[in-house]
Amino acid sequence: YPEMFQVVEKSKSSELPDHTYFNDFGMVISRGKQEIPFSIALKAGHNAENHNHSDVGTYSLVLNDEIIAGDIGAPSYRAGSFSPDNKARSSWGHPVPKVNNTLQSNGIEFKGIITETDFSDQIDKVVMDILPAYELPMLKTLERTVTNNKSGKGTIIIEDHFVATEPVSFGSAIMTLNEYEIVDGKTVILKTANQQVKAEIKGKGFEFHIKDEKVPVEHLREGGPAYKIGIEFTEPSVKGILTIKFTPIS
Repeated sequence: YPEMFQVVEKSKSSELPDHTYFNDFGMVISRGKQEIPFSIALKAGHNAENHNHSDVGTYSLVLNDEIIAGDIGAPSYRAGSFSPDNKARSSWGHPVPKVNNTLQSNGIEFKGIITETDFSDQIDKVVMDILPAYELPMLKTLERTVTNNKSGKGTIIIEDHFVATEPVSFGSAIMTLNEYEIVDGKTVILKTANQQVKAEIKGKGFEFHIKDEKVPVEHLREGGPAYKIGIEFTEPSVKGILTIKFTPIS
């Protein structure tokens, strides 16, 4: 939520710290310190949390006080809201990998583990092992690295690295409640009423294509409609690195 990133107004003004690490349930908030702050919240967690979403490795990008991309939030509480087929609750509706056409599984054993953190004045870096969230025996490594470089206008990078014992299909997504423009096969511009952020996509070890679609869920509590900007390998691979670099452009 945007208020997590902002200055707290008290009788005596005080700023929130550059980062907050809730290590008991694996959540990090990395706050930008630019004139227009560019920040990210991300979580490891597990897939049996209260009112659970299958969302190990999810994140939310915030520029100033506007959510730009990431977690699209929950559907309103009504009939079917907690159905396992509700795409807003499954990992299909979150900015996390989809491997061999398989989503994350549900249960406390399906989790993410923060394996490394590096917090400094200029750069916050978090590494998560998200392999345990998937039931894929051929998958040997699935690691997400999130870096918030706070210099200039800010740059936030999401990098997914996988290794398998046999070729697997692989993909991920940019999720957004905002307008966007697919500029070319590697660049997307995310737009709000006041801000624009460029997402540059790179693949190492594979070719990919972008496929966007509307999330088929009505009555999202964060508003709507929501969109999934899918990034999919064109061919199966035994290893690869997918990188999405977000940079404010206005």
